[in-house]
Amino acid sequence: MKRLLTVILLVNLASWCGAVEKRAKSRYSETDMFNKHLALSLQLGVAIPVGDFADQTILGSTFDNAEVGGGAAFQIEYFVAPSFSVGLDFSGGIFEDDNFSNIDKMINNYQLFGRVVFPVPGRVFPYAKLGMGLSTITSEEELFYGTFITDSDPGLSLALDGGIIWRVSPRVGITGGFRYDVAFLEGVEIEDTNVELGFDPRYFSLNLGVSFYLRP
Repeated sequence: MKRLLTVILLVNLASWCGAVEKRAKSRYSETDMFNKHLALSLQLGVAIPVGDFADQTILGSTFDNAEVGGGAAFQIEYFVAPSFSVGLDFSGGIFEDDNFSNIDKMINNYQLFGRVVFPVPGRVFPYAKLGMGLSTITSEEELFYGTFITDSDPGLSLALDGGIIWRVSPRVGITGGFRYDVAFLEGVEIEDTNVELGFDPRYFSLNLGVSFYLRP
């Protein structure tokens, strides 16, 4: 009788352990919803210029002395593994001049990136993202006879991004993150002029967005 009870207890314990392990695996494997998926993402946010981009450094320049503005990004990526993707990022920030309301400047970023999604239980996943590519800066000045637009030549750029992805459904995710962008444009010539940019534009941004996941 005692042996029978012992066997029953062991069987029940094994069944319970198996059920716990199965639940743990199913929760941990939530990142499988990323694996081999194509993702399209749109983000909007607040952009905060820093360094020489935020302070007047060149007398009469229409490229620096920016105030807080807006940022946006469109991303397309493919998850080659449950926790890693590669993709393209088209992003930028628009900033009004702190002294002249008729002058706007825009940072235009065109980058390749890699994203790591950390596998944790549940449907909210932390991520880290690194992007590298080319950037330009554009100045638009509204004058009485029209708009005067000036662009810089392209230069190398870097973006560091971290945040969370909340998978509200297998097809849709909500993202929130903190991003740092720097464009190495010091010494780059402004198109159709002999003037060189005297600083590297840098800015932080706080972003919210939505992602759509497709299975090719």
